[in-house]
Amino acid sequence: MHAGSLRSLSGIFLNSAGFSEESERPSSPVAQAISYALNIEAELKKFLKDSRLNIDNNPAERLNRRIAIIRKNCLFAGSEAGGQRLAILYSFAATCKANGICFRKWLEDVLPRLNATPAEQIDSLIPKGEAK
Repeated sequence: MHAGSLRSLSGIFLNSAGFSEESERPSSPVAQAISYALNIEAELKKFLKDSRLNIDNNPAERLNRRIAIIRKNCLFAGSEAGGQRLAILYSFAATCKANGICFRKWLEDVLPRLNATPAEQIDSLIPKGEAK
């Protein structure tokens, strides 16, 4: 559906919702839904005006969930040094994910080569957009 059509439909809906809200019992599910729609009217108009905006905050919630899980896992790292090592592993996992690399395969490839790699070549082990 075209954005202009959506804007006009949402305007019609919000206008009729304003009239319907008065005729509904405040505790009814319909009145609660109408009240919710009217409360988010400004946000809905912003969303309809700019198609780059998300209709909900699920992407941000997913990022926060990962951070919360990592924070909880770090509580069981055993020590501060263990927590730092765990943070390094999470950092490598995030880098792999950002570059489309399977973290497990990368780790299986890198760990056997780690001791034999000279310090000046350690950058060659960092995950960089290799094939999955």
